[in-house]
Amino acid sequence: MKTRGTVPEWATELVARVCKDYGRRPAVITSWTRKDRTYSSGVTWDRRRNITIVEGTDALEARTVLLHELAHYLSPVGWDHNLRFWTRCWELHIVYGHLPTAIRTEFAYKAKAQLALVRLVAAYASSQA
Repeated sequence: MKTRGTVPEWATELVARVCKDYGRRPAVITSWTRKDRTYSSGVTWDRRRNITIVEGTDALEARTVLLHELAHYLSPVGWDHNLRFWTRCWELHIVYGHLPTAIRTEFAYKAKAQLALVRLVAAYASSQA
């Protein structure tokens, strides 16, 4: 079953907080749809100003997908899913998300996500030495 709904308050607050922390005006969630399926999906489009989310039944995965789309919004056009994008995406997951869900979701999505997280953790570890 698919239902169009209003954007959840938590999502609006998350977008406002992330964008404020990055010094950007808030992205616009133009569509939020709920489907009776486990996984969520999203897309950032129109020169990275608008976000569309399809929320599944796993609320933490919906948050993970929204943070992934915000990483696109905050990244220059052309980064797509390169290592710089994935570094920004992991930064968002670490600060604003649920890391176990992000690891499960993003690792299943793209192999470069794994390499970027390993590099980010290694850089953090060496800075703490």
